Amino acid sequence: ASAFGCSSLSSSATTVVVRSPFDGGTLSATSQTICSGQTPSNITYSIPPTGGSNLEFQWYRRTGSHTAPTGPFSIGSWTAVGSPSSSPTLPGTTIGPLTATTTFALRVRDIGSPACFDNWAGNAHVVNVNPRPTGVISGSATICQSESANLTLTFTGTGPWSGTLSDGTPFSSAISPLSLSVSPPTTTTYTISTLSDAFCSATGSELSGSATVTIINPCLFTWTGSVDNEWSNPLNWSPAVVPNACSYNVIIPAVTNHPHIGNATYTVGDITLHNNALIQFTHANGKLNICSDVYSGTGAGSSLTGLGRAVLIGSSPQTLNGKLHADVLQLDNSTGAIVHTSAQLNIYRYLELKSGSLTTNGNVIFKSPDENNCAMLDDFSAGFSGTINGTIQAERGYSAASAASLYSQHYFSSPINSIPVSQLAPPAGANGVFVTPTADCDETQLEGNSNYGNVFEYDESNVIYCNLEAWRVRSAGNTENGRGYSVKQGAGVLTLSGVT
Repeated sequence: ASAFGCSSLSSSATTVVVRSPFDGGTLSATSQTICSGQTPSNITYSIPPTGGSNLEFQWYRRTGSHTAPTGPFSIGSWTAVGSPSSSPTLPGTTIGPLTATTTFALRVRDIGSPACFDNWAGNAHVVNVNPRPTGVISGSATICQSESANLTLTFTGTGPWSGTLSDGTPFSSAISPLSLSVSPPTTTTYTISTLSDAFCSATGSELSGSATVTIINPCLFTWTGSVDNEWSNPLNWSPAVVPNACSYNVIIPAVTNHPHIGNATYTVGDITLHNNALIQFTHANGKLNICSDVYSGTGAGSSLTGLGRAVLIGSSPQTLNGKLHADVLQLDNSTGAIVHTSAQLNIYRYLELKSGSLTTNGNVIFKSPDENNCAMLDDFSAGFSGTINGTIQAERGYSAASAASLYSQHYFSSPINSIPVSQLAPPAGANGVFVTPTADCDETQLEGNSNYGNVFEYDESNVIYCNLEAWRVRSAGNTENGRGYSVKQGAGVLTLSGVT
């Protein structure tokens, strides 16, 4: 104690340090979008997390797009990325390439003393991963030079798509598959070189397939009939392609399996038919369009037979060469067609003149094998406007008279315009003079001094007592169009010649 009665005192002070509270900071961006297989950009904070005394950062990942975890750290379904660091930045190189959308979240831990917290930062960064497109090409074809082939390109991903083929041909489409027309000058194998969709570009592993377009030059196909009769079977052709375009020239040899055309239409350019070669139409709707010239055999000739028809559809005058036998031939070429001066066209059913003019050069014969069948010229059907230029021959087949009392008389008409009467039978009797019946009008005989001949026409205005009086002998001059004639002939084929 002092003199004043006081005691001495001692004192001390304690410093309490309060750490700053936890703050999860602010990410520079909450998402980014990449393509499958790419490495994302660095994930950074514009305002780093704060609090505590000594912070350690550890990133975690989870496949898919998820909300940010919050509160005290709990690993749950999350997987660590890299190692703990003193920086909140997650380098893209640490993440590496991604193939699926992934969410990243940051663990913030105070490793000072005291360790104040171990929390999720409370925010997350989503890396959206778009799949890369894939492309498959197909459609190998065999075509003639200057023709086109359609390739098929099939895509996955998100349209629209664009890219290039291996030869540099560009393409673009909003739909899949895409049909792409190509016309290579030589045989070419196509692959897909580049492909992009709305978000990404494909790599080599996403592009597959190939398509080879084989060019045939000259464009010539030969019928072999090695399998069956079907025109539609490529195995019956050499090369093994069914010809069906104006640029496809064909050769038809005389083989056992001659080609059949059923309920279908085919198109060719030039057609060469060897001697005795035959094309048979097995259906009324069968059609063979011919765009260029016809070359038939020059001996026995070549045949187009059956229910359908061959149609000349060229865009310039077409020429028929050799000897062609056709059941039905149609001209539908506004520039016309020509029967060559050394050719012969035999029609057995119909010559249809839909459009254009057929120049005959006197070498078209309308055949008539018997009295029940004769070929017709059809320039009168609905929509037909074609014409014929030059002389034709029209046959009229006939059999022997069925009884002696008929005196070998046959009724004939002519499709030829005003032919000489002499074409019906050899001239005989006084021209234009009526016959003289017997007094009792016996239809089996005439008066002994009656005019008589080989060709007769009927004129009922001369009838007074009996019908025989109407028969007038024709031995000169020309026939009258639309009139029938009684002709004395035995049996055979009458051939008339002239213009229609």
